[in-house]
Amino acid sequence: MPQYCQVINGTPQPPRDLPTTFGNVSNFYLLPQSELAKYGWYPFMATAKPIYNEQTHKLAETLSFTGVIVMQSWSIVQMTQAEQIAFATARLQAIGQAISPYLDSQVANRQYDSIISATSWNLSNITVYKQEGAEATAFRDTCWNQFNALVAGVQAGTMPLPTVDSWIATLPKLWNGNGTL
Repeated sequence: MPQYCQVINGTPQPPRDLPTTFGNVSNFYLLPQSELAKYGWYPFMATAKPIYNEQTHKLAETLSFTGVIVMQSWSIVQMTQAEQIAFATARLQAIGQAISPYLDSQVANRQYDSIISATSWNLSNITVYKQEGAEATAFRDTCWNQFNALVAGVQAGTMPLPTVDSWIATLPKLWNGNGTL
């Protein structure tokens, strides 16, 4: 369904679906465009976002009213150093938050509830569980060491800032990701 913008005092409002009722008009969304215009609602023409470096730039959207349609345009704006630092910090935090679920998913192949439960078997007297606990502990340490190296590298400017998914994909698999060594 096409989106529309309400234009108030010449200023387009954000695009949205037409309301079912507007004012005292029922089935407002069924009115022809000529009637919608009488209430200040005009079709919205979206444009594709340009390609840009999200680590150093941001997009600024502009909505302009031509008299019959609301047009969208984009401009690429350089982020301040503070904004770039905030972006990198938020991305690194998101990567850090994705590590625990990844670790949990890796030990689930051997029926452990979480990385914590798997590593707790490190203290067991049962040989097979003690071995799995040691492997899970070493795996967890490897993943967190890689994260700490990423943070240090990004802060030093020697490593690029990856996306969350691309970085998680670089982590090793525990037990080949299928429960076997």
